[in-house]
Amino acid sequence: MVNINPETYLKCTGKIGIIPIEHALGIMQSPNKFHYFNNQEYKTFTLIFKGIPDDWNTFCLYEEASEGNGFLVPNIHRNNSGIYHINLK
Repeated sequence: MVNINPETYLKCTGKIGIIPIEHALGIMQSPNKFHYFNNQEYKTFTLIFKGIPDDWNTFCLYEEASEGNGFLVPNIHRNNSGIYHINLK
């Protein structure tokens, strides 16, 4: 099962502050909603954040979950498009 915690955010190491998630499309929000799928199925979804500051060259995506099954995607390198594709296992 998969869902996204509404407390998901971006953070740049060495910088003050975070960028909280604005919207989640194509995925249920926790704690009460889930999408069930098998291990052969891919789940594609979109997370929308406000603009990343110009001085953030690399940053991390954090999903903190009270159940301990959140995730961390480190070292995302800034690009000109503002669109990032992440694979979670």
